[in-house]
Amino acid sequence: MITDEVLVVGDKVDLIDYGNNEYRTKVEDITGNGLILVGVPSLAGAPMQLYPDDELPLVFYRESGRYITLMRVEGFETRGEVRYTRLMQMNKPENDQRRESFRLPLSLEVHVCEYLTDMEKHLQVVSDVVMLETVKSKDISLEGISIMSKGEFEIGRKLFLKLFLDVPEDQASPFLVCAEVKRSVQWRNSGKNNIGMHFFGVTKRMDEYLWNYMLTQQQKRYKQKGLLRGY
Repeated sequence: MITDEVLVVGDKVDLIDYGNNEYRTKVEDITGNGLILVGVPSLAGAPMQLYPDDELPLVFYRESGRYITLMRVEGFETRGEVRYTRLMQMNKPENDQRRESFRLPLSLEVHVCEYLTDMEKHLQVVSDVVMLETVKSKDISLEGISIMSKGEFEIGRKLFLKLFLDVPEDQASPFLVCAEVKRSVQWRNSGKNNIGMHFFGVTKRMDEYLWNYMLTQQQKRYKQKGLLRGY
């Protein structure tokens, strides 16, 4: 019986590049201590460009769902006429990391502002926008965000958000997005409300930018925690 959280020889897997493209390959060998050997990943016949020390998410599937783990490129080798890639598994696989549902715990500064009519059609910094509150996020996904607020926002209310992402200074403009309140729950004894909001009016470009940002933050977290290379 295959254990859900363990890769085995013969598994078909996908490596995700920094542009969120999924390249298919197969586990050819497992040498122990988290090191695996795969064929050169490809997408529509084109090989994936990999370099030593690249760190990329790897996805595989079980009956219980989709699993994701972080891999580091250790090098390459040739057996006969076939070239292989050596990957080091950096952490234990996590279940149900579907792109749309993946939620990253993250504390960001968020400016909650009044929503103007059809703002999602022309997102920009509006000079006369009214800021209601500065808060911290609890977590974020491609579909929405959860914030901790002293205020109360009724279900269905539309808001304009400025998210201050942790990015290089030359990319430090806030991420602007419209959101609708879907949930408001008093958070324990903190005197604050956990406000869950769903994004709307998000373009494909915005979606890809946010996904790449979330992947980068997750990879940073793996490095900071010094997660095991084998288990």
